[in-house]
Amino acid sequence: MDALKALFRRQRNGSLVVSSSASMRHARRRFITQVGRSLALAPFGISAYGVYVASRAFQIERIEVSGMRIPDALRGLTIVQLTDIHVGPFMSERRLEEYARIVNRLEPDLIVITGDFVSSSHRYVAPAVRALSSLRARLGVFGTIGNHEHYTNSISSLIDGFSRHNMKILLNESVHLDVDGVKLHLVGIDYLPSTAVGFDEAIHGLTADGPTILLSHQPNVFPRAARRGIDLTLAGHTHGGQIVLDVLGLKISPVSLRTPYVAGLFHLGDSRLYVSRGLGTTGPPVRVNAPPEITHLTLG
Repeated sequence: MDALKALFRRQRNGSLVVSSSASMRHARRRFITQVGRSLALAPFGISAYGVYVASRAFQIERIEVSGMRIPDALRGLTIVQLTDIHVGPFMSERRLEEYARIVNRLEPDLIVITGDFVSSSHRYVAPAVRALSSLRARLGVFGTIGNHEHYTNSISSLIDGFSRHNMKILLNESVHLDVDGVKLHLVGIDYLPSTAVGFDEAIHGLTADGPTILLSHQPNVFPRAARRGIDLTLAGHTHGGQIVLDVLGLKISPVSLRTPYVAGLFHLGDSRLYVSRGLGTTGPPVRVNAPPEITHLTLG
């Protein structure tokens, strides 16, 4: 690369470069060597960039969700969604407290957390709950369970911790919120693939006197939710791919082999799904082309 830079400098200065064949061969060898070194070091550069993005470069995604069958009284309702927090070695309690302060400044009507509060151990439940206990929304703070709560046997301690701070984990159950005299049904289901029965259990008895929002860690429940008339499903689990390569304009991630719902807003008839990229990471603490996300949704 130094050889190319020298050549560009000479061209910019207007000087004509005349080289012997021997010097050209030497320059070519240097160029090939430099390119090889650059390619060899590229993964380290990507890793360094990815660690920075994973730790600091979060985005607030402001999404208007329209086209659903909802009463006019609910249009303009705001929801903040957090997901895949993964409190642990790479997501400290202090950092989550910072995120909680940012969420409160958004002043949402409702806050939901769609699973994976912890990373690798149930001992991270307590710091997760402490950090999240400062969240405030006029309609409340609700969550549901992700696969990492199963892996770490954290479900009961998470439910207890939430209840002590007037927050609620919805585990195959629903609550009915009164929004200025209009009903809003909020349903939370356990992590798929163990939710076939849980899904039916959670929506049993739901009435058609108000729209329904489903909290599901796993987005693949969406076709079933759409068939059952769920208006809006909020999910995570994918991390938006976490490491997404941009190859000739195509976004490539192994996650897309497991689900068509990697990140963003999806439609099936009148039903909507939003999949958040989440805040934390699993495996290496790296994100590439999938920055951490706080989701601010407005019903329209």
